[in-house]
Amino acid sequence: DGTPWEGVEVRITAAENNGATLAPCGTIATTNSSGLAIFPNFQINKPGVVHLTAHTISPIDDPDVAAYPSDSVVSTDFVITGAGNQGCTE
Repeated sequence: DGTPWEGVEVRITAAENNGATLAPCGTIATTNSSGLAIFPNFQINKPGVVHLTAHTISPIDDPDVAAYPSDSVVSTDFVITGAGNQGCTE
């Protein structure tokens, strides 16, 4: 219905165009009051053609959201020209 939800956890996964899973870091964020999940520490460990998938993480303790199934959305392919997991702690 277009109402932004604050406090929903979102996880990003990454895959190469051949389907191989990549190992990004900084992959979890929580939606803000505008309903946006911002990933300030997101990094991809390898250059190449990739796509990202954003998945909502079903909250167990939030009755407002628990009644809804997890959802996801996939980006179009794009090219990473330089990459590295320098300092990833996740």
